Amino acid sequence: MRRRQIHCLRAGSKKHILPVAVLLIGLVSAACAEESPLPRPSITLTMEGMSGETHRHDHDENAKEWEGTQPTLELRVDEGPDGLVAVLEADGFAFTDPSNEMHVPGLGHTHVFVDGTLWQMAYRSDVPLGALEPGPHHVEVTLATGDHADYIVDGEILGVATMVTVAGEVEPAALAISIGFAGGLVDIADDRYAVARHGIVEIAITSDVAEEVHVHGYNIRRAIEAGVTTTMRFPADIPGVFEVELEDSRVPLFELTVE
Repeated sequence: MRRRQIHCLRAGSKKHILPVAVLLIGLVSAACAEESPLPRPSITLTMEGMSGETHRHDHDENAKEWEGTQPTLELRVDEGPDGLVAVLEADGFAFTDPSNEMHVPGLGHTHVFVDGTLWQMAYRSDVPLGALEPGPHHVEVTLATGDHADYIVDGEILGVATMVTVAGEVEPAALAISIGFAGGLVDIADDRYAVARHGIVEIAITSDVAEEVHVHGYNIRRAIEAGVTTTMRFPADIPGVFEVELEDSRVPLFELTVE
């Protein structure tokens, strides 16, 4: 199985890690038009570069190799009238019209992911993220063709990512799980866990290889870097029994029951 990798670029450099930048801005958030605006906590914005060792899941078999000069990409998060907005600056890539589903090299749309879950397919550079709960959030944008295939370079998906930490009181996790993965072995307290519906599940995992955590049934996929502890949180809103595994290694981590 081929790994899905993200080939991330920045202006002025083609294969270097993005520099870290810290920016304090205000946050206006409204989950929808019917809800009252939330308070304006500050956020800390850090740009996170992603090397060829960082990956998501496999790209599909219809992925298209980028033709010509590789585009340069930068991703930032701004304050919008209704919350945070992810803004992609892309030099060498152009958005196509949504009605055009033909592949034209250099044209297409983007796939925007928040915390490992597809947030939106976008046909413009700015995508509203709305009101994100306090705490860290992983925002990722990848390039796609007009016919909905991934753009790749040398087998790696073209994309860029950033981490956004929203200030405020973080809701305690109803279920917190710590996992280690080294030498192909899983170090975890148990292989079955249960949580009440709507409770927050928090998974902290450290691996000796680049991997991807996949929460089946929730369609949550989160890349993890080798030697770095990655924490992912999600509300357990779907009842049932779900497998959580390392996607690339096909190694099961644990079984989650949402009651």
